[in-house]
Amino acid sequence: MKRQRLVRFQIFLLFVAMGLVVARVLMGPPTPQGLIVFTRLEPGRLEHAGFVLDGRASLFVEATGSFENLESSSPLAAYAWILRRDTREVVWQMTPTTVTHGQGTLAHIRDSLSLPAGTYDVFFTTYGTSPQAREGASFLSLRHHWTSDADRWRLVLQPGQAVTPSIARPLLQERDEDLAPHGAHITWSSAPARRAQHTDVFLFQTRHPIELTLYAVGELCEVDAARTRTPCDFGWLENATSDRRLWEMTWDNTEPAGGSEANRYFRGRLTLPPGLYRAGFTTNDRHHPGRWHANPPLDPAAWGLTLYASDPAAVTRFDPWTLRTPLVSLTRVPSDALRSAQFVVEEPVRLIAYALGEISSGGSRYDYAWVENNESGERLWEMTREASQPVGDEDSGNRVEIAFLNLSPGTYTVGFQTDGSHAFGDWRKAEPPHAERWGVTLFPLPEQLPPGVFRVIDTESAGITAAPLPEAPPPPPGTGRVLLRRTRLGNDARVEFPFTLARPTRLRITALGEISTSGTYDYGWIEQADNGETVWKMTLQNTRPAGGDDRNRRFDGVLTLPPGEYVAYFKTDFSHAYGDFDDGAPDDPAAWGIVIELLDE
Repeated sequence: MKRQRLVRFQIFLLFVAMGLVVARVLMGPPTPQGLIVFTRLEPGRLEHAGFVLDGRASLFVEATGSFENLESSSPLAAYAWILRRDTREVVWQMTPTTVTHGQGTLAHIRDSLSLPAGTYDVFFTTYGTSPQAREGASFLSLRHHWTSDADRWRLVLQPGQAVTPSIARPLLQERDEDLAPHGAHITWSSAPARRAQHTDVFLFQTRHPIELTLYAVGELCEVDAARTRTPCDFGWLENATSDRRLWEMTWDNTEPAGGSEANRYFRGRLTLPPGLYRAGFTTNDRHHPGRWHANPPLDPAAWGLTLYASDPAAVTRFDPWTLRTPLVSLTRVPSDALRSAQFVVEEPVRLIAYALGEISSGGSRYDYAWVENNESGERLWEMTREASQPVGDEDSGNRVEIAFLNLSPGTYTVGFQTDGSHAFGDWRKAEPPHAERWGVTLFPLPEQLPPGVFRVIDTESAGITAAPLPEAPPPPPGTGRVLLRRTRLGNDARVEFPFTLARPTRLRITALGEISTSGTYDYGWIEQADNGETVWKMTLQNTRPAGGDDRNRRFDGVLTLPPGEYVAYFKTDFSHAYGDFDDGAPDDPAAWGIVIELLDE
C-alpha cells in the first residue's frame, strides 16, 4: 500500500514538473532587468525609450538583432542604436562590423560605454532595408528568414555598479515632439514631419545679414533604372519675393542618414542678406514618422527641416497683419457669397495676398481667393491646396495662403468665393484661428507704397468724362477699358456691381451663361439704380450657342446708356457652372460670367 502511494506521488510530481516545463516554454524566458529593456519585438516596428544621465556613467549593453541574409556582406535588418538628444549624435550603434554572427541570421553584441550627462534616446528597428526585405518568410518557418528571429530580438541596457538610480533614470510618457530638435538657437523646425503629402512652411524676414545652420533629414527616391534620385521628403529655402530657390536637398549635397538607402541628411550653413525668405519641408505619402516602410534614419525624430541661428532674435516670423497696413480687405465673408474689388496699379508694385479659406484634402476648393488681370482676363494667382497651410483643426479644411504678387501697371480684380456651408458666421466644422480674416486681403510688400501707385476703383471713380461719341463702328471686344470682369463663376454665385456714367456711353458686353427654352439660370442684367428698371438682360433671343451643351449661351453686343447710376448683375444657380459642368462644357468655360468694357472715355 505504501509503495502504491509512493508511486502515485512520484507520478504527481512528474506531471507537475512537466506542467512547469510546458508553462516555462509558453511563457518564454523571464524578462531581464535594466535601465532600458526591449523584448517581445515584432517585424515592422520602431521601438524607442529615453533615459537621462545626471552625471557621467558607465553602461553595459547586450543586444540581439538580425542580418538580412546569410551572406557575409549582408546588411543588418534589425538592430539598435543610441542617440544623444541635444547634439543629435549617435553615441552607440549595432553595425555589421561590431556584431558577431550567431545561429542563422542572428547578430549579437555585448558592449560597454561611458556617456556624459545628458538625455539619450534608444532605438530598435525591425523594418528591414526595404518593404520587400520583410517578404519571403515561409509558412511555419520551414525555410529560415530573418523575421523568424523575432522571438530572439532584445536589448538590455544596464548601468555600471557605481551608477546610482539618482544618476541614471528612464524617461516615461514622452511624445514624438519631445524627441525632436530643441534648443535656444532653433528659430524654426518642421520635425517630426508626420503628415503625408504636406508642406510645412516658415515665412521669415531678416534685418541684417545672418548665418543659418540647416539640419534636414528626409528621403530621396530612386525613380528610374539610371538610379536618378528625386526629392520625396525634402527641405528647401527660397527668396519669398522672387521664388528663387536658394537651397534644396539633393543627392549631391546630402549624406546617408542610416537605415534605408533613400534616407539622407544635410547639415550645413547658409548666409542670408537682409530680406524676406520662405523655408519649408515637403512630404509625399510614404515613409515618414509613424509610417516607415523600411528602416528609419538614425535620427528619426528630426525628419524634417530645422533652422539654427547664432542670433535667433535676428530672424522674425513674417505676419503681414502685424507688419503691414491692408490695401484691400474682403473679410468676414459668409456662405454663398462672392466678394470682389477692382484696383488700379499705376507703377510696377509688389503685393502680398493673404487668404483664409476652405480646401478639402482632395484639393477641392470651396472657399478660395484669386487675383486676375482685367484686360487679359488671366488669373495671376489663385489659392490652392499645394501652396496653402492648414490652420487649427487639420480635418476642417481650413487653409491659409500667403502669396507674393509682382504686378505691372493695369487694372485688376481681387475676389473671394464661398460655397453653401462652413464660412464666417456659419462654421459647420472647426472655427479657424482669426476667423475674422476669412476671405482675402492685399498688403504692400514694402512697408509703404508711393502715393498714387495703388488705388481701389469705387463708384465715384467710374464716372466718364469722354469726348463726343465717334461715328465709327465699335471696336472689337478687348479694346475698350474694362469696367467689370467677373468670370470663372461657379455655382451659387452672385455679382452686384454699381457704376456711374457721366455722359451717354457705349458699353460692349460679353456674357456666357445657362439659358434654355424652359428658363434662365445663369445670366446677367443691368438695372437703373434709382428705380430698379432693367435696361439690359441676357435672353434666349439675344444670345447664341456657346458650344457644348445646348444650354450654354453667349451674349456679345454693344449697349448705349444715358448718363446715370446703374447696377450690373450676374447670378448662377446650383448646378452647371464653371468647375462643375455636369454636361457638355462651353468652348470657353473660363468666360462663364460677364465682362463690360467702356468704349467711350
